[in-house]
This record gives sequence, C-alpha cells and structure tokens, in this order.
Amino acid sequence: SGKPAYANAVSRRNNLLLAINYAFNDTYFADINGRMDGSTAFGSARKYTPFWSMGVGWNLHKNILSGIKTFNLLRLKGSIGYTGNQNIGSTSSTSTYTFEQGINYFGQGMTLTTLGNAGLRWQKTLTTNISIDYGLLDNRISGYVNIYEKNTDPLVIVLDLPASTGVYGYATNAGRLNTRGIEFNIRYAPIYRLKDRIIWTIGVNGASILSQYGKFGSSLAGIDKKLVESKSLTRYRDGYSPDDIWAVQSLGIDPATGREIFLKTDGQQTFDYSTNDIVRIGNARPKLEGVINNTVTYKGFNLGLFIRYRYGGDIFNTVLYEKVENISIEGLKSNQDKRALYERWQNPGDVTQFKSISSTSSTPASSRFIQDNNMLIGESISLGWQ
Repeated sequence: SGKPAYANAVSRRNNLLLAINYAFNDTYFADINGRMDGSTAFGSARKYTPFWSMGVGWNLHKNILSGIKTFNLLRLKGSIGYTGNQNIGSTSSTSTYTFEQGINYFGQGMTLTTLGNAGLRWQKTLTTNISIDYGLLDNRISGYVNIYEKNTDPLVIVLDLPASTGVYGYATNAGRLNTRGIEFNIRYAPIYRLKDRIIWTIGVNGASILSQYGKFGSSLAGIDKKLVESKSLTRYRDGYSPDDIWAVQSLGIDPATGREIFLKTDGQQTFDYSTNDIVRIGNARPKLEGVINNTVTYKGFNLGLFIRYRYGGDIFNTVLYEKVENISIEGLKSNQDKRALYERWQNPGDVTQFKSISSTSSTPASSRFIQDNNMLIGESISLGWQ
C-alpha cells in the first residue's frame, strides 16, 4: 500500500494443518504432519513456508521380544521434520517510523527507526532423532536414550547498518547452526513394594551437546570487528561454536617484573596486549550435565533429593577479573577481593596469579581468567506427607 508502519505493529500468523496417524496391532506406529505457516514477521516475498514431520515407532516387546519376560517395554522410535522460529520481533520485515517531537513550518516529521527486509526468510530447523525407551524387571529399571541432530538454516541475524544510514537492528538471513546431542535417563528402584506404598528410586539423567556455525563467510565481519573492539568473548565464525570463549592466550605473570606475559599468534611472547592475538581459548558448554535424583516413598511420606552435576566446559571468572585487578575506586571501599592485597606480585621472584600490586592500568581479558567449570550442586530437597 506504500503507507508507513509504526513501532506498535503486531505480527500475525496463519496456518493450515494436515495430520495422519496410524497404529497396527499395538506394535507399529506412524505419524505424518504437514502444515503451511505464514507470519507478518517475515518479508512479503517469504511470508509463507511449508513445514512437515514424520515419525515411526516399533514396540519390540510386543513383537520379536514378546517371549522374553525380562522386558516390560522396549520401544524404538525415529523422527525427522522441520520447525520454525518467528520470535524475531513483529516489525523485522517492515520499515517503521517514529514521530519527531518538534514541529516546524512544514509540519511534524518522522524518522526511519527500523529498515524492513522484504526478503527475510523463516528461520527453519531440520531435526532428526532416533531413540529407545526401555523398562525391565517389572519396570524397576527404566529410562530412555535419545540421539539427535538439529540443523538451523538459515539463521536470522540482526545487524547494525553503516552509521551513515542512521538505522540499527536490520534483520537478515545469514549462516547456519548445526547441533548434535545425546540425552539419556535411567531409573532403578532397589525397593519397589507398591502394595505397601514403600518405594525407593534412584536415577540419573544427562545430556551432551555440540554446536557449530557454518555458511557465514564474511557476512558478519562487521559484527566480529565490533566484538573485538569491545573485548567480547564471543565470535561468529564458520567452524566454531556459539559457546566458544575467545581471548588472548596468557602465559601468566612474569616473576621478574610482575607484568603479564601474552602469547602472540606467531608463537612469540610479549608484554603488550593486542586484539590481533585473540584466539579460541575454551568452550562454555559442558561435556556432560544433568541431574542425579533419589526419591523415597514410605506410606504417606515422600523424600526427594536432587543433585545437579556439570562436567567439562570453561567459564570466565568475572570475580577475579573485576574484584582483584580491575576493581573500581568505589569498589575498593567495600567490595574488594582480599587476593587483591595478599596474592598479587610485590617483589622480584614472586610466583603469583595476579600482576604487580603497584600496577594501576586496566587489565584486558585473557586466558588467565578462564577456568574449568565442573560443578556438583544440591539443586533441591523436599519432604512431604499426604
């Protein structure tokens, strides 16, 4: 219509759905779904897109394992299908304007605040998975294992256009994200006296995930440049993970001078920090994380204990970074870490983790503050009666 849209625009979504379900002899199952979705969050040329999914299941305990009483449940499942994401803002494909407060001889003016992208496509994810559910010994042992892969292509990325345009937050399609993972859950009941209402169950669940960017090329070079300038620990680069941590490699504090030694990309050592030497140092994603649970039911009493674990992965220790070497003058009065006084370098020959106590210069982010992040947390404990 050519009429301008305003910042209070609301996205609308339309869809058409078709679903087919089939089951045979309580042994074989199949589901097929198809739909066509449309949303005003996307460009007029890309408003509608098809989605489909299909899944199959096979109850082995009803078929080839029916004569084995050990198995109460053994179900093999597989699925493949597309999902979409429209949570990118209601005006991503539409240019929006803001009324200026001042009024001049020509009347009230408007300023372009968001430039719409008429060709913006849906962010679609193809998910493939295979899983198995099991139950043994009258379900005293039960659980599942699920292996999956998610491929999101294309991603929706919000960019800042050149300053000369005066426009920020331009949504566009760029790159893809591939995620592979495995999930598992196992439960065991050492005591399972259902008639007496006495049950003790212990279990553990866990997940391991790997993600990798691709197909960016040089499209996000401007964002990466800003991340470097702001000393951010994040990058958008092909072949790397969104959980990767980027910083300059540190070789620690020089015992002779109390200055930090940095490692350049060519292998040389230097006292001078340079953003050109930033490399991938670690990854914040744990290799394995989950919950260990222990529940007891005795008559009408229930006791639950849940412990969360996390193994592998790294973390940037902001406490050391902000409370020891980079603490503000205001922070010195009431929020200083004692290591800033007792564990910093003071005399030649001191072997310490922190630079000279006499140095007042700002400390840049380096691998010196990136540490292993293994945790065991008492997530919750509950006691009830009914």
